[in-house]
Amino acid sequence: MHLREMLGRKAPTAPRARNVSPRPAPGAPAQRSLRMARRLLRIGTAALCTPQAANRFGLAEQCFRRALHILQDVVGTVHPMVAQVTSQIAGACDRQDNHDEAETFHLRGLAIQQAVHWPRTMCDHVALLSLAAHYGRRGKLDLRDAILERVRQTDMCSCRRGN
Repeated sequence: MHLREMLGRKAPTAPRARNVSPRPAPGAPAQRSLRMARRLLRIGTAALCTPQAANRFGLAEQCFRRALHILQDVVGTVHPMVAQVTSQIAGACDRQDNHDEAETFHLRGLAIQQAVHWPRTMCDHVALLSLAAHYGRRGKLDLRDAILERVRQTDMCSCRRGN
């Protein structure tokens, strides 16, 4: 079954004609791969937001995993985009009650964010709060409380870019 059909959209009948240049620009395969990854992320996000789609969380996870593999090939394993997609996979796994795998992806996403050495951003707080919610659902209240305390101790003003 085609992904669009699973989401309840009509699949196109014929591919659209495209202008093909005789000489592709340098880096064109990487750009095509990034476009495909972005498309998969949009489809996965749409699946999460479409209540009538059958197995929508499984479809979202599948799209996010494919996007993750593409991104790792193009930008490497330690990149902010990889951290974001890893966190999206964790959320999809959590919604399917696959908690052990979700925890692994939550922790991997946080590790990538810390390895990139970006200035603290709201994304760091969102990732930490997602992990705290995960631990709360699993009944690991001591871990949840420790993460929430870490978030509280972090000055939100220092999350702005450049501080």
